[in-house]
Amino acid sequence: MQDRVYDVAFIGAGQGGGRIAAAFYDRGYEKVLAVNTAPQDLNRLNIPDEKKIALPCERHGAGKDPSVAESLVKANSDSIKEKLKSEFGYCDRIIVCIGAGGGTGTGSCGPLVSIAVEYMRSIGFKDPNKKVGVICSMPTDGEYRSPAVARNAGLVIGRVRTLSRNKEISPAILIDNNKIRDIFPGLTMREFWPTANKSVAEAFDAFNAIPCLDSPFASFDPSDYEGVMESGGFMSMGVSKVEGEPNKENFIESFERSLKENIVCDTYSMKTSMASACIFSCSPEITESTPGLMDEIDDALDAMASRLQSEYIHRGVYESDDDGVKIYTIAGGLSLPEGLLQKLDRLSR
Repeated sequence: MQDRVYDVAFIGAGQGGGRIAAAFYDRGYEKVLAVNTAPQDLNRLNIPDEKKIALPCERHGAGKDPSVAESLVKANSDSIKEKLKSEFGYCDRIIVCIGAGGGTGTGSCGPLVSIAVEYMRSIGFKDPNKKVGVICSMPTDGEYRSPAVARNAGLVIGRVRTLSRNKEISPAILIDNNKIRDIFPGLTMREFWPTANKSVAEAFDAFNAIPCLDSPFASFDPSDYEGVMESGGFMSMGVSKVEGEPNKENFIESFERSLKENIVCDTYSMKTSMASACIFSCSPEITESTPGLMDEIDDALDAMASRLQSEYIHRGVYESDDDGVKIYTIAGGLSLPEGLLQKLDRLSR
């Protein structure tokens, strides 16, 4: 198994959240649970049956009514806790995955976060709120045309923001599904959601794995990563390949693209970041043949820190078998983008 900083467990709620959790299972994260009021949605997930929790619902689904799922999760909290105990055992973190807009994900979010926090406390963490995060997948523009979807999305994103502000979770990650078509043009209907969810899992996993690597240059160590993960607020993450010569200007340009060319929400004010990191992954050819490479990287990182209005940006420089240079960027403690909830409120009418 690949070395990772954290043994992370995932709870996917509803159709969208279940798909995200299943993508992490495909990535090698075996501590996964999917919770749903619709058995047919659970049946479609490629995870073992023992990792599926079908909440007893007379109409086989919450539809667009979040109160149905919220009541069912609360009513079945004891059995869900037992399932966490049997499937997760000890873990370092729990991420609750939800799709904003539907009934089950929207209604389940709050009570599942409470269950996860209580579970982390029960296995010995004195600060369990810092060990539970949320991944929230936002609807596409087409889905927003339904006032019920927009209303539920606004409700759950507002709830996630409140949890973040109150330091009840860390981090919160918003996935912007509108960007999928731009980043992965030409996808078929069958490819759309698997590609999106795979992208999320790969990005998250990259940052969970990089601190375990050895570097002869500069290491982004696990304590650096923990500082970003536990900085509260919302978190952005992305990766971009450097185009052109490996120099300061191209590094900065790639850094800017890493904040935009990913399906994580990119409308944050980056100056609100509380903790951030930038990791360079270079081919041996680059590290062996580029004079002054470390100076170019340091100068670029200083400029990036200024962009984030941060006194310091955690850094790492690694060699990899990939060609050229890739830049991985992660920023935590971000404030919810201005106007997002207002937009959802407008669409819900």
